[in-house]
Amino acid sequence: MENNKKLEELEQKIFELEQNLEKVLQTKNSQKGFKEKELTEEQKNELQNRVLEQTEGKPGLHSYSYFDNGLVSAHSENEVRMKQLYELDTIETERWFNAFASSERIEILQRLMEQSVSGNELMKLCGFSTTGKLYHHLNFLINVGVVKSHQGKFYVDAKLVDAVILMLTGAYKFVRNTK
Repeated sequence: MENNKKLEELEQKIFELEQNLEKVLQTKNSQKGFKEKELTEEQKNELQNRVLEQTEGKPGLHSYSYFDNGLVSAHSENEVRMKQLYELDTIETERWFNAFASSERIEILQRLMEQSVSGNELMKLCGFSTTGKLYHHLNFLINVGVVKSHQGKFYVDAKLVDAVILMLTGAYKFVRNTK
């Protein structure tokens, strides 16, 4: 009986998330933020159908994302059960959150979401006065695994782009709702 009640609550939350997804799709062009490719009506319908297929009868969080900043492309489909979120290793989770616990690191991630750049370019984009300050924060992000480098350019790891987008989206909603 208790499981049925939980299932009903989760189904209600899924319904609300689907409604919120529709609102986001309708308003995304009016918001500043990440550069996104415009989806065709066919792509939007396919995405909505996939969400319905994947979530029907399955409690949990479901997300689909596509990102392309010209150099880094990422597409991901995630299904996470709430129980999995409650069982996360707290030390590793803290490391992830610490990547976003500094205005300098957030600035670095924002710039790297826009484009892959060299250390000198990143220093200028972020307005850092010393390379020491830049590399202190950049090395933290590299050690966590969110930032990678290739041929002298830094970028957000394509496997984690959707997670960075979710963190920044959460911050955007929080900042917007607290003003």
